[in-house]
Amino acid sequence: MSRATEVEISNSKFDSNVAAGSGAVLFDYCSNVMVNICNFASNNATANAGAIYFKRHVDGFYTVSFSNFTNNKASNGGAVYIDECSDVEIKNSKFTDNKANDAGAIYTNKIMMVEDCEFKDNTASNAGAIKLNNAGHSRINGSSFTGNKATTAAAIWASGDGIEITTSKFTSNGATGDAGAIYLDSQDGLIDFSNFTSNRAVNGAAVVLTQDAVIKNSY
Repeated sequence: MSRATEVEISNSKFDSNVAAGSGAVLFDYCSNVMVNICNFASNNATANAGAIYFKRHVDGFYTVSFSNFTNNKASNGGAVYIDECSDVEIKNSKFTDNKANDAGAIYTNKIMMVEDCEFKDNTASNAGAIKLNNAGHSRINGSSFTGNKATTAAAIWASGDGIEITTSKFTSNGATGDAGAIYLDSQDGLIDFSNFTSNRAVNGAAVVLTQDAVIKNSY
């Protein structure tokens, strides 16, 4: 889908589609995009975005809500890949058993907001669930991460200044290398009001920090 100015996809199902880039839907130079109450299952991309690819940006909003992503696969971003689109909001959605080399569920190069989402049993070599790649000031709030796996960063791998992870739960995630839950490379990053239980790694069973950041009100 290219250069559309009002896009709404709702109450729809995308199942077992295959492509080089974006196994289900690609948005390129689109604005005011809303994906609501959709199911994406067993889609496959050989490159980026097993299900949804937000490619190039124009002014407007980008929202994914009340949607399910299950068993999608890609090289980068097993379910969702965000390239140049800023301020994508993903909320009230579930990501289960998605797989990638980099970012089992969501990969972003730009600021993103994730709220009230569930990430379960996603797998990648790096970043089992979410990768924030130089995505400063992104926010993850009110979300749960359970049983995700990676070599590094079983749940979240994040770089960029001022990243905030708040009011979230990390349970039984596992890394065979560093960061059983979060790898945070963020100057002035914040982890607040979050819970870490039974996560595991060789180094940093819960969190690895590489810059000055704050962890508070968490246990």
